[in-house]
Parts: sequence; structure tokens; C-alpha cells
Amino acid sequence: MIKLIKRRRLIAAVKNNDLAKVERLIENIDDINFKDKKGCTLLALAYHYNSADVIDFLRGKGIREEINRLYKYAKRCISNNNLAEAKKRFEELKEYFPNDSSVFYHLGNVCFKLGQQAYHQTKNIESLKVELEESQKNISAALNLTKQDYRLDELKLANANYILSVFFYYKRRYKQAVRFSRIALENIQDHSGAKEMLELAMSK
Repeated sequence: MIKLIKRRRLIAAVKNNDLAKVERLIENIDDINFKDKKGCTLLALAYHYNSADVIDFLRGKGIREEINRLYKYAKRCISNNNLAEAKKRFEELKEYFPNDSSVFYHLGNVCFKLGQQAYHQTKNIESLKVELEESQKNISAALNLTKQDYRLDELKLANANYILSVFFYYKRRYKQAVRFSRIALENIQDHSGAKEMLELAMSK
């Protein structure tokens, strides 16, 4: 009960961006990576409530290590083709880093792969479209954010624009599909997917 009370007081201080109180209360917490009843860590709550001072403090407290482990795990899930788990973990990371283009890129890429996987398994075009919708939102966010943080390399930029070309192709917006295919090929000239999509879109 005492532990629960201490945690509740600390959570309240984080929400209120009361750095002095957070610094004092956190010394009496045995595990600063605990989660509240909704599954949120202190850092996630600080981001949600725009508690800028507390964010800097918590990241300096070592919570960054937890996030790095989560990021590496999410990328491993992609490598192992455990796409549903990867999507879940990148959704978590998006809460931690709402302005990180690479997180949005990976999430969009995972959604794209999930859509392809679902289509190959069921031949249901609607399954593909649902994931493409989500993919498009995250990829568009990644491209907008990369103008600020420059975290996407040429290959990721090419893949991002290719994914958008596929999205617009299935939306039957062929001019947009052509446009994004060409942008992808400007990033990587021999991007096979973009070449194929450009030919398909231009034939419409």
C-alpha cells in the first residue's frame, strides 16, 4: 500500500511538471521503470502531459536504456518477421518519441508488410487496404518529420515514397502513384519496387 501511494504521488508530480517534487519522490521508488494501471511509464506520462522539465530529468535517469532495448527488440521482430509484435512495440515507441521520423517510418513499413502478408494469405484486397491506410499515415508523418530531424537515409526515403506510391495506386489515384514512384527512384535509382509501380501506374 505504501509503495502504491508513493507511486501515485510521483505520477501526479510528473503530470504537473513539478520537477522539484519528482526529484524528491523518485528517490523513494525502487523501480523507476514501473507502469501505471494503464500501462504507461513515467516517461510516457511526461510526454503525454508535455512535462518538458520532467522529460529531460527522466531521460537522464536512465530510462533511455529501457527505450533503447525496446527499439532494438522491435527491429528484431521485423527481422524475424514477427510483424504483429513489431507493430505493437513501435506503437509504444511512438508514444515515447512523437517527433521521431524513424519510429514513424518503421511503423509505416511494418503496416505495409502486414498488409502484403494478409493479402498473400487471404487474397482479400480489403485486408491490404486497411493496413495501407495506417501505413500511409505513419509514412507521411515520417516524411514530414524528417524535414526537421534528417534521420531517414536515402534507402528509407526511397522505401517511404514507394509505400506511398502503392497506397495511391490502390486508391486509383494513379498520378500520385507515378509521382511518388519517381521520387523513390530519385532516392534510389534501381529500386525495383518503385520501377514496377511506376510502370503499373503509367499504364493506367
